[in-house]
Amino acid sequence: MIPYHMNPDEVPVKRRDPSRQLEFLLAEVVRLQLRVYNGRFRATGLNQSQIAALLHLQRAEQLSQTDLGARLGMRKAATGTLIDGLEEKGLVERTRGREDRRLQLVSITDAGERVVEEVDRMGETLGTGLRQGISRDERVQLVSILQRLRQNLCQMEERDAE
Repeated sequence: MIPYHMNPDEVPVKRRDPSRQLEFLLAEVVRLQLRVYNGRFRATGLNQSQIAALLHLQRAEQLSQTDLGARLGMRKAATGTLIDGLEEKGLVERTRGREDRRLQLVSITDAGERVVEEVDRMGETLGTGLRQGISRDERVQLVSILQRLRQNLCQMEERDAE
């Protein structure tokens, strides 16, 4: 539908194909990656967010609930719900901080460690398929660009919060 104040000869033309625009392409790649990875990880009974939490905990040994949420880019309530689910499965445990009893610390259990080992094997296969046809130099460049994009978005988010 043409806005009432526009002449039919002035109808805007699409600028570019969305599949060639950075913002749309990034979102599409993320959606596809999540769908493929979640499909493969389904065998573990976990989704990618749960697996990411286990990976962070396995690498760090123990994190506060707040720190884990920050690493996952999740808000407090969502992080709490995620941890609840992992705790119910026996994959993580919560403890109180020794010095600050208000602090909820989260650590991975032995069962969680076994899941991470399985996921690491699956991740190797998935990563190899994902990177197929992309040279090492191209990957290094892409990672650098994505890090700058993330930094730009974080700065935008901080400015918007002010």
